Amino acid sequence: MARHDSAARILHSTLKTIDSTAEHEPHSFEGRRRNNIRLRGSFKGSVDFDVKVYTLLGNKATKTTTNPADGISLPLHIVQQATKYLEQIERPAIQARPLTNGRFIPLVFSAGGMMSEATRKELETWGEKLEANTFRG
Repeated sequence: MARHDSAARILHSTLKTIDSTAEHEPHSFEGRRRNNIRLRGSFKGSVDFDVKVYTLLGNKATKTTTNPADGISLPLHIVQQATKYLEQIERPAIQARPLTNGRFIPLVFSAGGMMSEATRKELETWGEKLEANTFRG
């Protein structure tokens, strides 16, 4: 929970440097379930972000592993398996999203700092707007 809250605060602060309309822990139309960051501005339009931080050492993560294919190095295989697991988390997050007026984007990270491919692509668009000394991706 602490990693999740820290990640959400850092991402919110980063978005505030791009677009001052970024709101941390906004209320949703459904009451208790809410997204972590709401952006209503010129940078992305109307978007709600939900930050997810998962461990890669849990039972669910280790059940998704397979043996490396021939010709694939073990480190590359491990990265591919971790990314695959993080991408599997995105689907239910999108299905369970709270009602929102805009787009919904889950930002899925591992506790060690890895991220899903969709999250990586989203953060790249942020990096294009940030000052060069603020973002190093």
